[in-house]
Amino acid sequence: MKKTEDAVLIYQKVISEYKSEDEARISAYNWLAKIYEAKRKYKEAINMYEELLKIIKKKEIWGEEYIAPDIMFSLAMNYDCLFEYRKSIPLYKEIIEKYPNYIRIKEVKLRLKGISSLENKEIKNK
Repeated sequence: MKKTEDAVLIYQKVISEYKSEDEARISAYNWLAKIYEAKRKYKEAINMYEELLKIIKKKEIWGEEYIAPDIMFSLAMNYDCLFEYRKSIPLYKEIIEKYPNYIRIKEVKLRLKGISSLENKEIKNK
């Protein structure tokens, strides 16, 4: 546990002290998000992924077509863990639309289909 807490502090320091170093901040945000996911702190993970997307979308980053859908997919899955499907569905749809060659596109489509069927059942039961 101590090592994880130390890592969190280091990554937070990188984010706050290296504001002009986007590559370092991207890595720090990504690792923080993964740590928070492992601890089931989904809201904190969501915040990290949202910050990552801001950096990636404001800059032209090499490999953006690989990085962005992966971050969006992780973000959507964290929303799913909180049952916030109205936030995850648009992310899944955006991945399908903008990144049709994403390596995990089949998984994205399956998750979207599953969530859509859940929402339809909820609507019918109301």
